[in-house]
Amino acid sequence: MKQGFISKTIALIIAAAITMGIWTAIRYLFVIPITIHSSGMWFALIVTSFISSLTTMGIFALFEEITDTEFDIGRIVMPLITVVLLVGWIIAGITSAEMFKAKEYAGLIEVQEGALSEDVAELTDDIVYIDYTSAQKMGDRTIGSIPNASWYEVSNEYNLVKIKGTYYRISALEYSSLGSYNKAKDSGIPGYVLVQANATDQVTAKYVELENKIFYSPSAYWSMNLERHLRKQYPGLLFAKSFFEVDEEGTPYWITGVYTTNIGCFGGKKIDSAILTNATTGEATVYQLDEIPEWVDQVMPIGYLMSLIDNHYSYQGGWINSWWNKTNVYRTAYSYKSSGFAGYNSLVDANGKVMHYTSITPSNKAETNIGFVLVDPVTAKVDFYKIENASEESSAQGRAEGTIQQMGYKASFPIIVTVDGEPTYFMTLKDSLGSVQRFALVNIRDYNRCAVNVSISETLTQYKKVMNMEVISPTEDVETYETTGTISVLSVAEMNGTTCYYFMLENNENTFISSLEVSHHQPLSMKEGVEVTITYYPLEENIMVVNSIEFK
Repeated sequence: MKQGFISKTIALIIAAAITMGIWTAIRYLFVIPITIHSSGMWFALIVTSFISSLTTMGIFALFEEITDTEFDIGRIVMPLITVVLLVGWIIAGITSAEMFKAKEYAGLIEVQEGALSEDVAELTDDIVYIDYTSAQKMGDRTIGSIPNASWYEVSNEYNLVKIKGTYYRISALEYSSLGSYNKAKDSGIPGYVLVQANATDQVTAKYVELENKIFYSPSAYWSMNLERHLRKQYPGLLFAKSFFEVDEEGTPYWITGVYTTNIGCFGGKKIDSAILTNATTGEATVYQLDEIPEWVDQVMPIGYLMSLIDNHYSYQGGWINSWWNKTNVYRTAYSYKSSGFAGYNSLVDANGKVMHYTSITPSNKAETNIGFVLVDPVTAKVDFYKIENASEESSAQGRAEGTIQQMGYKASFPIIVTVDGEPTYFMTLKDSLGSVQRFALVNIRDYNRCAVNVSISETLTQYKKVMNMEVISPTEDVETYETTGTISVLSVAEMNGTTCYYFMLENNENTFISSLEVSHHQPLSMKEGVEVTITYYPLEENIMVVNSIEFK
């Protein structure tokens, strides 16, 4: 009797030690939060219980063989715990499911009616136009000259931020591998990359060396890993994505959103606070959203924000309606994202605030938009702007690309601006290397009204003419002149549905306008560097209308 009791006690102690070891290893490796609102914790408990069940039964079998002691209860308890945890996890998931809680998901955010004239910026030469892909192309080249550059790589974030009144795309360096971390961990990450986002002349990208290096980072390992460092301090909090920023004094920080669940056990995630972690010292402070310092521009991940908006517009009529009747069901352009179609962009609004932009599209008719939203990535405040008969972004991109199709440039995902109060898509056109070569303005209500040119100011001037002028047709009723020259500058615009070519000749200060009616050879033959002979007449000072054109 005594021997059996001792054997059972020893077996249970061994089984308990193995179970705790498995749980500790899983929690450390996967940085599991300790809260019932984490599906990851439930899954980790189930895995731990299942492995422990197999291990325990093996231990009990071994002790039975040695001592002839029965372990009937032990054979039942651990598998039973596994089953109970699994059933509990399934029930918790069901109570959180959109299928049963659709209207609650729709109510997670409030969408307000915005005032377009007050919130959307008027187009100027210093518009913030460098998007993520352009910034990445330029920024990734900046660290080649730093010592031990092979230890690091530039993160692919390039988020839009404001630093001392200037807008940048910012991205931290990160360790390129575990081996690199082991070599560099004592010296830390030396700096970060900035790409100026509102350059009026030439876009600049620069590597910024930090006086106080970065030691805590998502790319670091072990105790210096940012998530593991925060989990040690806040074991029960649910972390969102971390963003890199610097304050006005240049101190590096990580901004990590913290969310709570509001529907069932796991569902209805809402970010209601954020942790600011000094990337050098590791000092961390939790702020409520309305307490976050003004220099912080990014708290909410874009996927999280877009899912809130999609749920709001999809589930107003319930879950079945969202996929069956689809009455009053709308989706964000972001939900249609695919290769070459980002579905959103970051911009600066009329008040100088960094915002995210996407459009709202009927779920059963993706060719038009009912309007667009601006989303604050710090507070998740959403403003909706209704625009009747708005063209969707891919149509605008196609129009801009088609205007100079012979160049083969690709349009960026648009941002929204106003031109004399008129809502307008603004985008860049890039070559195969990702360099910005042209700028485009496309009217939201009529994408045939399009202007493409080599500078923002020239594009704006051209666009205003497109919006206000009738199509210029060749005429024989005025005195004409003839000249021969080589095209030095060329752009294309749409006037009331007709393609018009704007060009200048070398050693000639005039701008010439030629409509497609002048010659149907123009789409293929009109290129910079091509010699032409033209007849023309004056429209206004330095603006000439082409009557005929011949290509050499």
